[in-house]
Amino acid sequence: MRQLRLPTAAANYARYAQEASQSGQGYEEYLLALLNEEASQRDINRRKRLIREARFPVLRTLDELDFSVIPSLNKIKVLQLSDGEYIQQRQNIALMGGIGTGKTYAAISCCSASSVTHPSFPS
Repeated sequence: MRQLRLPTAAANYARYAQEASQSGQGYEEYLLALLNEEASQRDINRRKRLIREARFPVLRTLDELDFSVIPSLNKIKVLQLSDGEYIQQRQNIALMGGIGTGKTYAAISCCSASSVTHPSFPS
């Protein structure tokens, strides 16, 4: 599996095989579960790499964002942006406002919360 560059599958195939054997899963279900785990881990690794490469000054999450401190920040709009739909639709966004109004904080929070992920394998 190293030649195929499937490190997560290589590390977990025995455990998945044992679980499949004990639960009576067929080979297809076993392989699907193993490949979904590989795809999921790749997505996690990709997101971590992209956040690291973005060189954000400080990593923020939406959980940490206190909307009461910056009342001019539209909570509904920020939460809508965090779903990443604008990315999937290939749309641009612009955050405008004065110094200290939370533009960078909101942008970093939305980027780290974006739910743009890999498509899962068909069942």
